[in-house]
Amino acid sequence: MRKFILLTVIALLNFSFAFAEESTKQADETETLFGTGKVKYSGFGGVHFKYSSVDKQGSLLPGARGGLLIDNTLGIGLAGYTTFPFQDITYKDLKDSSFTRSRNFSYGGLFLEYIAYPHKLLHFTANLILGAGAFNVNNFNNSNMMNRHNNWGDTINTYNNSQYPRALYFIAEPEITAELNVSKYVKVGLSVSYRFVSNVYANDVFNHNQNLKDMKLGGLSSGLYFNFGCF
Repeated sequence: MRKFILLTVIALLNFSFAFAEESTKQADETETLFGTGKVKYSGFGGVHFKYSSVDKQGSLLPGARGGLLIDNTLGIGLAGYTTFPFQDITYKDLKDSSFTRSRNFSYGGLFLEYIAYPHKLLHFTANLILGAGAFNVNNFNNSNMMNRHNNWGDTINTYNNSQYPRALYFIAEPEITAELNVSKYVKVGLSVSYRFVSNVYANDVFNHNQNLKDMKLGGLSSGLYFNFGCF
């Protein structure tokens, strides 16, 4: 009888230890809303080449973005883009004289990103850029850009930058991407986005020109990007 009781106690102890070990293991593997408490932080940075219509002209918008990556899932940082090369535009000044000058459009701001299933070879992200942009007409054009240093002094004396159109905008650009893990440190992606633009300021020369007032800086963009970091 004593042997039976002893064997029973030993069996119960073994079962208790096994149950406790399994419970601990399951607790470690339990999915929770806020994760296991071990948050991984890393950084990322990359180059992004977008193609979009700017004032009804196809334009290349190279840029860069980078910031903090949390658990390889949430990203927060900065992003910025500009038209390149600059494009010539003919406009009328306040005296209705026509000039051909180079113009550029740039924008950037806060970059937010959510990455779905980041450890999968091919996965998707949803991004948002919130910021500001600027449209400027410069006091030179592409045809005389190479020689402008020779007559820069004359140009400054003849023209004042305030006589050229310029405007500022609020920018909101949601984006979705298909992203490929090339290695642990490199990702390549294809993006599609739509740029929403709202004018907040324009000088008198800009407002004077109806063509500039009617121009469309928002629209659909497609792009290719390369991200680098510890993913």
